Amino acid sequence: MRSNQDLANEALKGSGQDFSIDHLADHASDNTEQMISIALLEGETKLLESIEDAIHKIDGNHELAFGMCEDCAEKDRWDPATTAPWIPAGRLDVVPYARLCVRHQERAEAE
Repeated sequence: MRSNQDLANEALKGSGQDFSIDHLADHASDNTEQMISIALLEGETKLLESIEDAIHKIDGNHELAFGMCEDCAEKDRWDPATTAPWIPAGRLDVVPYARLCVRHQERAEAE
């Protein structure tokens, strides 16, 4: 498996060709491919960070316990009378590295 640094280097490498009118379409295609590679790499990096945080939470090496919604856990946003700070077990079964409960995930995606 290639490292994130190898993927980043590949995503940012140039085509090695000289720019000319004949090759503008090739360069545009290369640029599009490079942008897609960078976007995929950023997504994979965020996913790996979420997985690593979940492992730290499971091991007890994180300020929050595994399964606690990061937004609900913030004291100024958590109202014990209306919500619980825990991510439902069904959500964790599907997305074990989830950081947010469904309500807060939907809000984050709407922003």
